[in-house]
Amino acid sequence: MASTEQFVPPQGHLAPDALLQWLTRLDTATTPATKAELKTALPALLTWFLGIISKGQGVPIRHKTAKCIGKSFNIVGTRDLSTTISKCLDIIKGKDEVAYTAKAGAMEIIAACAKSLGRAISPFASDVVKELGKAFKSPELHLKLVVLQTVREIVLGLGSGVGTGLKELYRCVKTGLVDKSKLVRVAAAEAGLAMVE
Repeated sequence: MASTEQFVPPQGHLAPDALLQWLTRLDTATTPATKAELKTALPALLTWFLGIISKGQGVPIRHKTAKCIGKSFNIVGTRDLSTTISKCLDIIKGKDEVAYTAKAGAMEIIAACAKSLGRAISPFASDVVKELGKAFKSPELHLKLVVLQTVREIVLGLGSGVGTGLKELYRCVKTGLVDKSKLVRVAAAEAGLAMVE
C-alpha cells in the first residue's frame, strides 16, 4: 500500500524542474492500487493543480498536470469532475488579464478528461464547445493549436456525445484549415480526421 504523503501537494514555490519531477513521481504513483489514498487526497490535489494551471505554466508542466488529472479521474471516479470542468471553463472565459498559457492549460485538462473518461464529460460538452469556439478567435497561435488539439480529443472521446456542438467544432476546424500558420492547418487537419472517424 502506498502512503498518503505522496499525494500531498508541495507547499510554497517550486522551480519548474522540481515541479515537473514531483508531477512525474505523482504520475507513476497514481495506479489502481493507490485508489483509496488518491480518493482521499484528490480534492486538495485538484485545487493545487488548478492553482498551478492558473499561474500560466510552460508546456511540459501543463501536459503532465493534465495527464495526472485525467488519470486520477479514471482511477477514482468522477465525483469532483463537474467542479474541475467548471473551474477550467472559468479560466478559459477569463478576459485579457488571464494569460493565454493559463487558458491553454485549462483546455489541456478538459482534453485529458475527454481522453480518459470519454462520454462522462458529455453533460459539459455544450459549454466546453461554446468556450472553445470563442477561444479559437484569439490571435494567439499557441492558443489556436491547443483549441484544435482539445477539439480532437473531445471528438475522439465523446463521439456522437458532442451533439449539436459538432457544428461549432466544425467551424473551428474549417477556419483552422485556411489559417496562415502551417501548425494550425496541421492541427485542424488532425481534428478534421478525428471528426471523420
